[in-house]
Amino acid sequence: MLAQLIQAMYNIIDSLFVGQYSDDGLTALSAIYPVQLIIIALAVGTGVEPIRLWQSSMR
Repeated sequence: MLAQLIQAMYNIIDSLFVGQYSDDGLTALSAIYPVQLIIIALAVGTGVEPIRLWQSSMR
């Protein structure tokens, strides 16, 4: 959850910065945002799953 909050803040700041220079850059950021969220969700999910499996095997 913290990773998603940090990523959202990063994207907001990035959009403000890029939006000052070009509309095409802002369009590119908007287009890639869903892909970026999917990659982060997969990374967090694959990082958490081994921990959960290890904890369940310790019981």
